Amino acid sequence: MKSRKRGFIFVVIALLLSFAWSKRGAGWSFVRHIVVAESGREERIETLGYSCNQDEYLVVWSVDAGGGDMDLWARRARSRPTFSWLGAAFSLAATSAPERAAALAFDPLNEDFLVVFERELTGGDVDVMGQWVAGRAGGGDNGGQLKGDSFTIAASPASETQPAIAFLPATQQFLVVYVMQEDIWAQRVARRNWGDDGGQLLGEAFVVAADFSWAETQPAVAAGTLQSYFMVAYAYEFGPDDFDVRGQRVKGEASTDPLIGDAFDIAFANETETRPALRYSQEYRAFLAAWQADAAGASDVFGAWLDESTTNGDPALGAPFAIAADPVMQESHPRLAIDPITGDAAVALQVAAYSGARERLGLVWLKPDPRGDDAIARPLFQFPQRAYAYKQPRLALCPNQGEMLLGYRADPGGPGDAHLLAVGRWSTALPLAWRSQ
Repeated sequence: MKSRKRGFIFVVIALLLSFAWSKRGAGWSFVRHIVVAESGREERIETLGYSCNQDEYLVVWSVDAGGGDMDLWARRARSRPTFSWLGAAFSLAATSAPERAAALAFDPLNEDFLVVFERELTGGDVDVMGQWVAGRAGGGDNGGQLKGDSFTIAASPASETQPAIAFLPATQQFLVVYVMQEDIWAQRVARRNWGDDGGQLLGEAFVVAADFSWAETQPAVAAGTLQSYFMVAYAYEFGPDDFDVRGQRVKGEASTDPLIGDAFDIAFANETETRPALRYSQEYRAFLAAWQADAAGASDVFGAWLDESTTNGDPALGAPFAIAADPVMQESHPRLAIDPITGDAAVALQVAAYSGARERLGLVWLKPDPRGDDAIARPLFQFPQRAYAYKQPRLALCPNQGEMLLGYRADPGGPGDAHLLAVGRWSTALPLAWRSQ
């Protein structure tokens, strides 16, 4: 009898602590630390993706093969019941030319990842390349991981850089956006081998944004499934040392007139707004945009919701809001993930206690309904400091599951390493604890 009473009291205390802990906005119990690549050479997480059909993550990182020749490697992982690797790492792009700046999208209809990346050729010219990766382990050619060879997406005498990619299921098309000569360009890619003449591409490359006086850079892209179009965000040079964030809608399938309406402002305050990130909320039919705002030596992160159903003019659902804007702290490099089932929205960012302090990794949860009064569900949580700086965060979560992946470059002051954090999504009463793997 006494044992039952003690058990009941323990449960009550645990519930009360859980409530108090979640009210504090902590919301994390265990963090599993995973070393992806730690060879003593420069390595960094490039991008993370998730195969909904197979419950498999794809982790892509770059490694310096010597003399600045960066190669791309990948490995699969599973998050349930806990994080575990699936098979060994494999080479994704490892020629004698440097390959870097990878991004990816997943086609759930055909179970393919498309990874896009920069390849620097002799003389410094940079092209955008693509590589198909099987959506499940061993699903590639001859039971391997890759499907076919890498192929050219964008190449010209000028350099094509900073690729970003999204997939639209309704049209079974990928849109790859990139920078060429300080303008934003785009190229459509079909499902594998279903492009023009049995290739990968659909139609010609086209201009998304081109101001002949000022530069456009840092493109991001997301696909809206209700209206079946792509949303592109980018940093636009409004004036000398003054960047804003703008948006442009792009039709979901090939057309001689590929753009929908005119470009519109997303962020245009009296400060420099750069590093846009963009994701789509299927549950609430809206795009979430986030960006870094710099003024007077301070960096903050802001966001805005954009109504997908508005296809002409300004789609803003209310005013921009602060995601992390402490007056002393430096918050930067936002990355987004949205659960397509629950609508939960997460923002990963790089955080420093003050200008010049060692960077840490931060996470903010937003309320899923963009039409609510207060956008923040759980305020900035900072992961504990370690013996290195956390830099360049990456983020991926799988639908309606209890764990998510955060990737980052671990910077000890020399060559960086590629690390992951597998983090629980739900609030508990237990203090945060580290486990290494």
